[in-house]
Order: sequence, then C-alpha cells, then structure tokens
Amino acid sequence: LMHANAGMTFDLDAVRESLDGARIASFTARCGMSHRQRETGDPASDFYVLVDGDLRFHREIAMRTRPVPEVRIPLDVDDRFLTLACLAGQENVGDWSFFGDAALELEPAGESVNDH
Repeated sequence: LMHANAGMTFDLDAVRESLDGARIASFTARCGMSHRQRETGDPASDFYVLVDGDLRFHREIAMRTRPVPEVRIPLDVDDRFLTLACLAGQENVGDWSFFGDAALELEPAGESVNDH
C-alpha cells in the first residue's frame, strides 16, 4: 500500500541468490485503490511496472474500478530490477494505491514460461 507518487525497486539478482534449483518466471499482482480514502470526488492512480527501466504495465485505475486488474509480467533470467510505482491521478488526495497478492512466481531451473 502506498500513496500516489511513490514507488519501490527490487533487485531480482538479490532474490535469485536465495533460490536453489528454481528460477523467477514472472511477477504477478492485482492493483487497485484502497477503500479507505478521504472524501474526494473519485480518487485515481496510474500504476506502473517497469523491468530494467522498460515499461511492462501501465493502467489508470479509479476507486470504483471493478474487477481489480491483474498484472502478469514474464521475467527473463537477465532481468535485474523490478520497479512498482503509483502516480497521482486527477487529484493528489486520497490516492492510496496497492499491489495486492504480489508474488514472484517460480519454476524449476531450466524450464521456461513458454515451455508450458
């Protein structure tokens, strides 16, 4: 959960160091707006997922967006940095945003997402 105009970056190589016999296949999450917001017209945020600085997902989401959009980003062994960011929508008030159920999906080393 973060207010709009915030982000975080994960070093996938640091995660890979802890994996034994598995590889990171993809990043998955749901994104949306918290139901706990100040009284505003319709809070909204722009959601971004970048991999090594390249845009892989972008969606403007308003408070009342249903169903909550799903994010699924395939990741290659050479992908290093995963960045999640939320930027303010129309107003910068009450824009509490989330990437829910966020996960790095793993598969046995040697397999590829495209092999399935």
